[in-house]
Parts: sequence; structure tokens; C-alpha cells
Amino acid sequence: MGFISGYDVVIDRATGRLDLTIGYVVAGAYYPEIGEFGEYLYSSDWTGTYVEETVPGQRLFQGGRYQELEGNATAGPMALGLDPNPAGPRTYLLSFYAVESTGDSSDDVMQYFQVQSAAYLTSGVTLVGRDSPDGVFPSSDILIGGSGADLLQGLADDDLLDGGAGNDRLEGGDGDDVLDGGDGRDVLVGGAGDDVYIAEFGDTFVELPGGGNDRVETYANAMTLGDNVETLVRLGSASFRGTGSATANTIIGGSGIDILDGAAGNDVLQGGAGNDTLVGGFGSDVLDGGDGFDTADYSASNRGLSVNLALDIVSGGQATGDTLIGIEAIRGTAFRDILRGDGAINAIYGNDGDDDIRGGGGNDVLVGGAGIDWLAGEAGNDRLTGGADTDVFLFGGNGGRDFITDFGAGAASGDLIRIGPGLAFDTFEQIMAVTAQQGADTIIRFDASNSVTLQGVTMTDLNAGDFLFI
Repeated sequence: MGFISGYDVVIDRATGRLDLTIGYVVAGAYYPEIGEFGEYLYSSDWTGTYVEETVPGQRLFQGGRYQELEGNATAGPMALGLDPNPAGPRTYLLSFYAVESTGDSSDDVMQYFQVQSAAYLTSGVTLVGRDSPDGVFPSSDILIGGSGADLLQGLADDDLLDGGAGNDRLEGGDGDDVLDGGDGRDVLVGGAGDDVYIAEFGDTFVELPGGGNDRVETYANAMTLGDNVETLVRLGSASFRGTGSATANTIIGGSGIDILDGAAGNDVLQGGAGNDTLVGGFGSDVLDGGDGFDTADYSASNRGLSVNLALDIVSGGQATGDTLIGIEAIRGTAFRDILRGDGAINAIYGNDGDDDIRGGGGNDVLVGGAGIDWLAGEAGNDRLTGGADTDVFLFGGNGGRDFITDFGAGAASGDLIRIGPGLAFDTFEQIMAVTAQQGADTIIRFDASNSVTLQGVTMTDLNAGDFLFI
């Protein structure tokens, strides 16, 4: 018999077992089958006895000794157990080999196996995978740590590393690896290849430039991407805050209420389900709210901007070059902004600065914030709040039934109601003729379908200085 493939696993303080999965290769293709043919395993470093087993699922190797195994056509999964209570620290080097023949002089089927390590440990363990020696057999490693601070090293090929509990270090090496730190504050080193990190809050990612297109998947409530990691994906439905790096990132929210911040770089933010807030930051970003009522937040911009949701036009400040998809709400900057809604329901917040805010169609919420703001609900039944400083509220034909929450009556306040085209009024007396007190509020009924309610305003406090006719 000729030995054709090798696999090493190095374990410190082994207290668990190793599971061996048997497969075979036909014409270069891998077909995972348990016990399809007889198998022969050999270790050159131990001393012990030969075992033949026909009972599926039974543990075949026990103790730290030389063992050989041969299964027949009905053999099930085979396992190698190590001494759970060694006298002091131990390092085990396990080298397994597959046989070139099926036993009937045929060489078109070559058998091999792959090691799946399942080490249940209370102290640190080191598991090291083995590179494929000839490129014919897959040598992807599955290395599973325990409850201690473990070091798992995948080396080449596409590996799966699971740190389990404890503060672990996982090194994928070459290949497209999956690194799952488990509980604890873990250090995940992907190496070359397109790697996937399954991470929790407090984990650290180490990726060098040019190390592939890498992705972090997490159930944590907050996660910030490290340098050279491109994609962040939220798993689950709880609220989430995901933050990108200085380079181009893709951040994908879950089904909860997410806050996604791309930071610098040309980012793609996808809110998914839920009412999400998307912060593109600097760069030409794609803000895709997905389902729910989603907000494009530009409050951190260093300059004012212009956003028109109806025309899909975005310019100025951090909005330059951005694309908005599925966005219902806008949060402006601390500077002068020009913000326009669309035909659906919108919420538009000017923040500081002298803003010009128009709702468009739909029943909108417009909030000016600090500064001298101009607010027009336009079509729909809108709720308007000027905020600090003096504000101007614009009304014309087809404006719907609007509501102003903070109008200051009397010349001293400085707030104005601007009566524009489409409404047949040009004097204060004409306005007062269609104005009435209703409880604590004052209602101005322009016509049968257009009115404005002034919350908390007494009708007799109004004077000609509160109105501007165009």
C-alpha cells in the first residue's frame, strides 16, 4: 500500500478528542461518504495495537498510543480519543495517511480523510492545520477550541476555525477562511483570501492590505470594522450600530432598528428591514434604506447641502456624489440646507442653520431647528415646527390641513405666516374673518380643504405683523 496524503494536528494540553471524517476521490472530484469503502489509517509516532471496527459511531482509538484502523463497507464515523488527564503538559503530533487502493487492485478510487478537531478544553490549546501536499486532496481544516485561551492556525486552503469560549487567537492563513471567535475577546487574523469573521463585541480583526475581500458577520449590538475589512453584516433582529473604516465598506443591517455609519470612503449602506438611520460620511455613498421608514443623516457634514427626494438629487457637503434609495427622512447639517421631500410621507429635520424645507406630497413632519427657517408643508396634512429663532411658514393653494406646533403670535416673536398664490387673501382683516378659537388652539380655515391650526395660540394675540401677503 502506498501512503499518499498527510495531515498534522498539534495539540497542547489535549483533554478532548478528534473526529475523523472519511471521504473518497473519483476522477478529481470529492464525494463525502462515511464508510463507503474500507479505510486504513496509520500513525508513525505512537505505539499500540491494530483495531478493526464494524460498529458505526463507536470510538475506536483510546489512549496516547500507536493505533491503526481499518473499516469495512458498513463502518460509520470514526473517532480518536486522547488521554483527558495527562501527567503534566503534553504536545501531541498526529499524522494520518490515506491509502491509494480500495483493496481490489483498482486505483481509480483514492481514499483520504479530513480531520475535524473537537477539543473540549479548560486551558489553552493550539491546533495547527496541514497544507495539502500535492494539490489533489482538499486539506481544509476544521479546528474547534474550548473554554480556554486557544490558538487556532489554519495555514493554507479554506479553513473553519471556531475558538469557543475564552479569549482566543484565530489565524486563517491562506485560503478563504471562516473564523468564529465565539465568546470572549478574540483576535481574528484572516490572512490572505476572502475571509469571513463571525464576531462579537470586543473582538479585534487583523487584516493586511491586499488580504482579500473580507466580511464580518455579527450578532453583537455594535461593531466597528477594522482596517482592510470590507463588509459588515448584522445577523438577527435586535437594534444595531455598525461603523465602517476609512476605506470603502459595505454595511448591511438586520431586521431591527439600525444605525449604519460608513465613515470615510465610498460606502454602500443597506438598512434592510426596520426604521434605520444611514450616515454616509465623506465619499460618494449609496444609502439604501430598504424596508421601513429610513433616515439619511447628514448632521455631521462640514458644509450645507441640498437634497431633493422627489428628483433624487443630492449635492453639497458630505452629500456630494451620494445616491439615496428607499429614504423617507432627512436630517440636515448645522449650516444652511435646502431640503425637499417627495410624494410619500417624509420627516425632514433642518438642524441648525437657516434652512429651506418643503415637504412635497404626503403627510409630512418638518422641523426647522435653530436658525431662521422657511417651512412649507405643501400637499398633505403636515406638522410644522420652526424651532428656535424666528421662522416663516408658507401656505398656498392645495396645502391640506396643517398644524404648527410653536408659532409665536405677536410682533415680538418674529414668526410669520406667509400667504402665497392660490389663496384669496391679501389683508389681515380677511384672515381674521376665517379664523376661530377652538379650545387652546387657533384655526385659520383658508377654504374647505385648506387650513392651519396654531397650537396653543390665542386668536386675540394675533396681529397684522404675524402675516405676510404675496
